[in-house]
Amino acid sequence: METKWIVFANASLAHIYSVNKSVELVQTLEHSASREKTHDLVEDRPGHYHKGGDSRGAYSPHSTPKEQEQDKFAKEIIDLLEKNRNSHQFTQLIIIAAPRFHGLLINHIHEPLKKLITKIIEKDVVEQTDNELKKYIQALASDGSL
Repeated sequence: METKWIVFANASLAHIYSVNKSVELVQTLEHSASREKTHDLVEDRPGHYHKGGDSRGAYSPHSTPKEQEQDKFAKEIIDLLEKNRNSHQFTQLIIIAAPRFHGLLINHIHEPLKKLITKIIEKDVVEQTDNELKKYIQALASDGSL
């Protein structure tokens, strides 16, 4: 029997639901570091360098510590999905993610998992209650999106 998994995610929270004959919450993942302020994630100032003469500068990272934490969480979600894909827990996948977080998730998806994705919706609804998310899933089913 075909089992669909639906992932609701943003940068700090993810809910994974299984849809078969019924809708069941599989797992909730939280990543509180994504909610932290940048200064709480950084221990000290960036490193400095001396280039000879009077030239000096500071190293600056390509992404902020907060962006790095969000990327770690995206990878954690995809790794969990990949593990469950390998054990045949689902045959189709729908991703409903906050627009800014959606791209981070996509960056970590490999081809075998990508083949199972049937729909991607860029919308941040993950903070809704369990009942509201189940109603959202039922609405997708009733309009043929599921």
